[in-house]
Amino acid sequence: MFGYMIPDIPALTADQRALFRAGYCGVCRALGRRYGAVGRAALSYDAAFAHLALLCAAGGAEAAGCAFCSGRCAAHPFRKRPCLDGSAAELAADVDLILTGFSLEDRVRDRDGVLAPLGARLVRRSFEKACAARPAIADAV
Repeated sequence: MFGYMIPDIPALTADQRALFRAGYCGVCRALGRRYGAVGRAALSYDAAFAHLALLCAAGGAEAAGCAFCSGRCAAHPFRKRPCLDGSAAELAADVDLILTGFSLEDRVRDRDGVLAPLGARLVRRSFEKACAARPAIADAV
């Protein structure tokens, strides 16, 4: 959504690609669990990279309080996909929603596009919930 980071998938090894996809699916699942379909619509590569950075900084998935799981989702209903689940995914989901909420508010103030006010209204409740869950991050952003 923000365009700050885009993965260079071909440059990754097979294991790195699998970990990235599992991290991306984990953030998507956390968004859905915590904020519903509106939260999932806010998913960005930035959140997935933040999730992976947290995992790397913590020394791996298990050290970061994450575990591998698998499941189906609306985007991939026919085959179970691996995902990382846990506190790092929840933190990345909260950060993603905080960034999305502030981004949409900024676009409304700048009168950038006709859909920004609608998007801001759609994510308002989830944005407020994420800010309440992570006030220090919301203040920093």
